[in-house]
Amino acid sequence: MVARFGRFHQEDSLRGTTTDIAAVLMYAVGALLVVAPMAIAIGGGVAILFAVQAREMHAFAKKLRDEDLKAVMRFVLITCIILPVLPNRVFGPLEVFNPFETWLMVVLIVGMSLGGYILTDMDAITLSTARLARDGDPLLLAEGWRVIVAAGLANLVFKAGIVGVMGNRRLFLQILWLFAIPIVGGTLLLLLWPL
Repeated sequence: MVARFGRFHQEDSLRGTTTDIAAVLMYAVGALLVVAPMAIAIGGGVAILFAVQAREMHAFAKKLRDEDLKAVMRFVLITCIILPVLPNRVFGPLEVFNPFETWLMVVLIVGMSLGGYILTDMDAITLSTARLARDGDPLLLAEGWRVIVAAGLANLVFKAGIVGVMGNRRLFLQILWLFAIPIVGGTLLLLLWPL
């Protein structure tokens, strides 16, 4: 492994000492999975990821509003910190409460909420596109409909995903067939309509 690092380091001038150290530490995290609890190894891996990507993450975080950053950090907290340490076994006199599975539902709900928040807000996209087109933006006068159709399609895909995760199989198949028509039609319209 050390010999490979030396060879790659000579071939790729973009790699630095930080990358090499991170690779060795991630190897150690993998070895730690064998001898230590999984939560410790996951925490170590996340810490290394944050350390290596700190500069890029800082630039990305500057672009986020405070409420966006708080939502992302809450999701990281409940997913990477709390979930791995919860016991995955049943408790109680009727043996019906499993803390890990219960918290997994919390992670799922918060993740879907965050995904919907980040993915698209069709109404906001439609309103802002309409306002820009009204103000005479020549690009949006010609192509604004594409932005609005793409936002609507993304919204449909997200809603189908929610039904697939939260609903039963029969409902998901019904929604899938119903949503497939506008999704396929809208996608073809976006791809094939001349610019």
